[in-house]
Amino acid sequence: FVSRREAGVFLQSRTLAPLSFRLGELYEARGDKAKAIDAYQRVVEMWRNGEPEFQARARDAQSRIDKLRPPT
Repeated sequence: FVSRREAGVFLQSRTLAPLSFRLGELYEARGDKAKAIDAYQRVVEMWRNGEPEFQARARDAQSRIDKLRPPT
């Protein structure tokens, strides 16, 4: 058996984060930068301290955020 917390972490890392990444891609393709950034930010938050394979995707999501944000 796994604890509720472990099940939640598994769900986030294996299901919600990839779906959020794909959602970010779709919003980006539609030109909706704000929603794309929000979706990619969820990926970064879920995977920033994850396993190395997930951290690579988090870096990819952060890179996409950086490209979508207007220069300051």
